[in-house]
Amino acid sequence: MLTPFNNLYDKLKRITSSNIYIPEVDGFRFIAISWVVLYHTYLYIAEQSTAVLPSYTTRNTVIDLFLKTGGKGVLIFFVISGFILALPFAKQYMIGGEKVSLSKYYLRRLTRLEPPYFISLVIIFILLALFSTIALKDLVWGFGTSLFYIHNFFPNTYWLNNVTWSLEIEIQFYLIAPLLFLIFKLSPKIRRIALLASITVWLIVLYRFDLMFEIIYRYLPYFLIGMLIADLYLNNIKIISNRFFDFILPIIAFTLVIFIDAKSFKALFLISLFLFFYTSLNSNFWKNFLSSKWLTAIGGMCYSIYLWHSFIMTMLIRHITNVFLIPEHYWLNMIIQFSILLPIELLPAIVFYVLVERPCMDKNWPHNLLIWFK
Repeated sequence: MLTPFNNLYDKLKRITSSNIYIPEVDGFRFIAISWVVLYHTYLYIAEQSTAVLPSYTTRNTVIDLFLKTGGKGVLIFFVISGFILALPFAKQYMIGGEKVSLSKYYLRRLTRLEPPYFISLVIIFILLALFSTIALKDLVWGFGTSLFYIHNFFPNTYWLNNVTWSLEIEIQFYLIAPLLFLIFKLSPKIRRIALLASITVWLIVLYRFDLMFEIIYRYLPYFLIGMLIADLYLNNIKIISNRFFDFILPIIAFTLVIFIDAKSFKALFLISLFLFFYTSLNSNFWKNFLSSKWLTAIGGMCYSIYLWHSFIMTMLIRHITNVFLIPEHYWLNMIIQFSILLPIELLPAIVFYVLVERPCMDKNWPHNLLIWFK
């Protein structure tokens, strides 16, 4: 018997067009997007509250540290991209799987990601033009640089939606990924040594020669970690088979991910991220947990949530939360503010997902649209 919740789940779950759907990956996306949303919401609350209580920014409880480090959720997204995009190429090169058409690969990226991105930019541009005091010239420049994914090269240009900096990194990876995936043609031992060596060398180069721009150069090791995980995953290589350690290692690894400084200790952070991701994929308990239907449903709509949550929070609800600000009671204020902010951030994003992004998950939507117009 179908319940209202089952009906809702059916309307929200992602549309899959690939033969390689791994529900646990949407569970990882849930972790990543939840961490990012909590992080941005926490920063917003702290910003509003420090006018009266400056100690908001200096608190170091475990919960505060978890919330303050939520930007690492973006790095989890980079690992996921390296993993999920590598799988079909790795299957082709390693085990003679179906040949990947590069034209279909790039077309799929275009039809899947660009319509939601473009529509969100247009809506945000219109809202800012109508209701903000930002000069129209700045909005036009911000729209243009964001539209062509070059905003990171013009950091002084106005951001229409500042979270989209990471989407520019993702697009750069999508463009060069098929070339990187040629590594899967090598023998298992050689390609794993090559991947580990590439990550190590890249970390050394980054330490000596960093750049001011946020480009793929600064984040390539995260995508390479995802590629390494894809290699090990397809070959069913287990790090450990003990049931207790299968359960506890992902917890230990994720704890390290939270507390390790990703900038100062990149190598140790990458190792922790790898262990968290790969041990979770090899643990029956965590696979079942990450595959639970509501986690995968929310994880599946992470793109829409990512596109909208920060803009909605900072531009549309500032005056609402100020009314309920109780800065002298830290945890009471946090609970009230999160209770107000999260639904207001998420509901419009979910509506956008249902109306715009989810239809684009159907790889045949351009063809169906042409038929409809005929």
